[in-house]
Amino acid sequence: MLGIPASALQPRERGFSIIEVVIAIALIALLLVMGLPSLGLFLDNQKIRAATDAMYGLLQQARAEAAKQNTPVEFVTFNDPIDPNDFTFINSVVPVAGGTNWAVRVPIPGTAPTTYQLITARSGAESSGSGTASIVLVTGGAPIITFNGFGGTNGLAGTTTFQFSRVPAFNPDLACAPAGAITCLNITVTTGGQVKVCDPRYAAPDTRAC
Repeated sequence: MLGIPASALQPRERGFSIIEVVIAIALIALLLVMGLPSLGLFLDNQKIRAATDAMYGLLQQARAEAAKQNTPVEFVTFNDPIDPNDFTFINSVVPVAGGTNWAVRVPIPGTAPTTYQLITARSGAESSGSGTASIVLVTGGAPIITFNGFGGTNGLAGTTTFQFSRVPAFNPDLACAPAGAITCLNITVTTGGQVKVCDPRYAAPDTRAC
């Protein structure tokens, strides 16, 4: 081995060729394209869950506040804008079933017309993580649910149901399961004040049923 440099005995380092780099990029792109529908579906379902959890939290807060203050407390849905700088906006909102905004408010006794103390307000678009325009559609439900100091409701004729789905509803890929791939959810409120998140795909005695 005399006369042979030590560097010649070591294996030479080999880089990637242009063809190998192009093939690797193509494979990564293919995997990303194949995974996009699943990722989109996952995000849609997560946004529905987030909006459902947000409304559920407000309903439970309204019920707890009614018991705490021993006074009627309202959960109201409306389309009027929320003014974070002037809470008196809650006095002029028009309650509407399926409203894009939600609030918890306390009627102030002895005021005519009735004025309210705002406890909290949430935007449905904010709750679903969708910016200014929500991709989560809320339908049904009573525009006002009044909880009393005993944990029940006042004036609710029967169980009311809020339905959460993905818009636009005319797109078959965004239809609720089992017809489509979207996991739509419901919130039910009974006359006794029980609030439950449920999955309309299931039937009793499954605990997920509505």
